[in-house]
Amino acid sequence: MKSLRRRSNQTMSESAEAELEMRNRKSGSSLQTMEVDDMLSDMQQQADTSRGFLTPVVWSILACEAAERFAYFGFRAILVLYFKNALQLPETTAIALFAYVASLAYFSPIIGALLADGSWGRYRTIICFASLYLVGLAILTTGAFLHSNKKAGTSDSAAGTELSESELFQKRATTFLGLFFVCIGTGGIKPCVSAFGADQVAAQAATNGHDSEHNASHDDTIEHEADEEPSSSLEVQAFFAYFYFCINLGALTSIFLVPILKARYGFGFAFLAPTIFLFFALAAFLSKRKEYVHHVPGQRGSLGSMFWLCGLLLYQRIQQWWSSSQSEYQSIQHSPSSPRRVEQSNEWTTQQLQDANRTLQILPVLSMLPIFWMLYDQQGSVWTLQASRMKLTFGIEPEQMNVINPVEILLFIPLFDKCIYPSIERLVGHPFPHLSRMAWGMLFCALAFFVSGVLESIIQDQEANDNDSVNSISILWQLPQITLLAIAEILLSVTGYDFCYSNSSTSCKALIMALFLMTTAGGDFFAGILYNGLFKDMNRATVMHVCGGLMLLNLLLFLRVAKWWTRCQAQLQARTVTPSGEEEVMGGMKTEIELT
Repeated sequence: MKSLRRRSNQTMSESAEAELEMRNRKSGSSLQTMEVDDMLSDMQQQADTSRGFLTPVVWSILACEAAERFAYFGFRAILVLYFKNALQLPETTAIALFAYVASLAYFSPIIGALLADGSWGRYRTIICFASLYLVGLAILTTGAFLHSNKKAGTSDSAAGTELSESELFQKRATTFLGLFFVCIGTGGIKPCVSAFGADQVAAQAATNGHDSEHNASHDDTIEHEADEEPSSSLEVQAFFAYFYFCINLGALTSIFLVPILKARYGFGFAFLAPTIFLFFALAAFLSKRKEYVHHVPGQRGSLGSMFWLCGLLLYQRIQQWWSSSQSEYQSIQHSPSSPRRVEQSNEWTTQQLQDANRTLQILPVLSMLPIFWMLYDQQGSVWTLQASRMKLTFGIEPEQMNVINPVEILLFIPLFDKCIYPSIERLVGHPFPHLSRMAWGMLFCALAFFVSGVLESIIQDQEANDNDSVNSISILWQLPQITLLAIAEILLSVTGYDFCYSNSSTSCKALIMALFLMTTAGGDFFAGILYNGLFKDMNRATVMHVCGGLMLLNLLLFLRVAKWWTRCQAQLQARTVTPSGEEEVMGGMKTEIELT
């Protein structure tokens, strides 16, 4: 393997030298030998960085994530039809319950984050919650098998002998108990796996950097120290791209296979497949347990105290904002019980204050994401039910239309990383920042739902003019809205992972990841309320257009938040050294200043 790497590196160096010679001949100029060596060294370092972090330890985490996502998206793919057909629930109730299940699954990450960063550590948290997750899937599978022989047909369809009230209650109770454990389990590991994997990559990059310092000269060491942080950041960004690739790989295979199992063998066997895959996910993660770099919890205080500190600082800022006169401001400032005195208190260290302020600074950005997730997760419920009313071509099941999204994600991520983002950056002359990408993602999401509303209107018109039970409109007409939403997901969700990790402190990374995932919980919970209330009797096409309009309104607010964030970052970069050279307060944040 090492000889192959040396050969590939040698080939890359030779091609780079040839390219440089061609450029010199065309321009009529020549580069000095030292400049050529520096450029080749940079190219060599970038190539090594792009593949060097994929160690067996990182591969085990990526494999675990792919298998776990197979389990999650596998049972989720057929859940809304399971509610409607097997549990005999009304359509709007099935949509609302689907949203509530997703909401709980994305709300529970805060529990995992508290335990991971506070006392248990990320490794132990992943093991415990994954075990609970596995138990929940086993109970859910048992509920699907309960009284399944009462139905004529292997897919628990509406035809056949009806379940009695007691049998239906047993089936529903077992199902909801299993779903509760599943939601707690999958939520508990969500903020930990991504942060745990990034920890392995960052630790490896730090180790490589430390080794390079010992093998380099003094001048090279100075240059390396300047470049160490960006190199590590590039490796972490590459890890998140691979991580999201594995998420969609697991989603792709499960959404394709599980509906086939449902159609042929029933809901019980369809739920059994995710259970088996989760078992293998846990086994893959445990296979490298002796080689992981572990995050030590509670090094800077528990997250419970961090939550309390964030609450105090947030309350303090609200008081300052609410105060309309200088006298009121002075009374607040000198109140003995007021959190205005948090910075002067000896209870909190400077590092804790910095971590809390960094967390609070991210909250306005995160508060703009729930509307996106409210729309996004409807592709697994509302769009699936829409597909069930369309003409099924090529033997495609309605749930299998959800395969298109992860397929496009797998294809588009390298395209965006290697072509689209660099082209945009060359065009505008500066990097394509996180928040700009996320804003474009919101716009594409709104367009997807406007397209979905138009398609729904066409379906309803055909249903009104045709007495056939099966609509003649092909299910493939859902491709435009699915593609638009896939582009939106890449721009917002993939970027959001990197944004949260890059802008969070070391002690609060799992907490920030949990808060990022909780934005999905808020969006799904809001969707459940709307479909149980306002959307319950509203025309479905109108609902789609209303959702698109809400996304546009949210985009306008997000643009204002993005300007505020950019201004805050500019203020932090414009630090000035105080006479003591220790620390200063700028923009409401206390920051350490080092003498240069």
